[in-house]
Amino acid sequence: ILNYALFNQSSKMDELISAYKAGLFSLAHHPEAAVRRVVCIGLIHLSELAPSQLEGELSLLIQYMIDAMQDPQHDVAIEASEFWSVFPEAGFDGELLKPFVPRLIPLLVKNMEFDEFDEQVAEAEAYEEEKRESASELRPHLHASVSHAPSSKDGEMEKDQEADVEWNLRKSSAAGLDMLSGLLGDDILPTLLPVVESNLQQGNWKAREAAILTLGAVSNGCHTGLKEHTHAIISAVLPGLVDQRPMIRCISCWTLTRYSRHVYSNTSEGDGTLLERVTHGIIDRVVKDRNKIVQVAACGSLATLVEEDPVLIKPY
Repeated sequence: ILNYALFNQSSKMDELISAYKAGLFSLAHHPEAAVRRVVCIGLIHLSELAPSQLEGELSLLIQYMIDAMQDPQHDVAIEASEFWSVFPEAGFDGELLKPFVPRLIPLLVKNMEFDEFDEQVAEAEAYEEEKRESASELRPHLHASVSHAPSSKDGEMEKDQEADVEWNLRKSSAAGLDMLSGLLGDDILPTLLPVVESNLQQGNWKAREAAILTLGAVSNGCHTGLKEHTHAIISAVLPGLVDQRPMIRCISCWTLTRYSRHVYSNTSEGDGTLLERVTHGIIDRVVKDRNKIVQVAACGSLATLVEEDPVLIKPY
């Protein structure tokens, strides 16, 4: 109740914030996960609405949120990860965060891996298996709109599914890393790049997918520092377009377009082949990929490339 009252910031709450903050800290390590979860929510609300109240305890708060991101209860970890998106908006001093970067960045990357029972992964993998089993059948693949006319009920179900996309630890961590890269810039790269490089070499596909997502998430915030690594990054991500895992193919499409401006700028330096490889690779996913989820991702990425240069796809 107090969290909701604070969020609406009634005049009475202004007089009680100090006591409320003390109450939150006293419950920070409560044995019940449900209490720890709402403590995280309350501290994030305080960070948004009364950041000056937390400046004296900011180092302790950072440490607490890092620990809470490793909470065995998933709901607590999700709420704690929201703090990193709020941190820059609250106006907190980024210098105070820098000593925690060696612990924070690898943890964010780890939490960006798909959950074991992620519905999005299950759907993509099921569709992949379906296409694999039917590959030998000599009959054309017809889109639903061709094989049968969708009913209004079908359309309603599709809209409901799109609206029911779950906000989870992976998405929250990626958003937090995006925001922090904008705040700290290239200072995170000495920690981040070795983690990404290590993950890209792993046999665990979820770790590799998270590494590619990481490169996309920091592409804007670390723009200057990553510019010199453009060729290496593109070369590392391009093989993901033909990976056997559909979600790696999807995220590779997205990440490559996040570096489209780098690629365009490099074409003037004689690296036009890099742009051709990116464009050709994404168009191949649009035309040749049998997984509709990958095709959707590739179409979106192609649209982004065309926005950068409408003449780009004429040769194709």
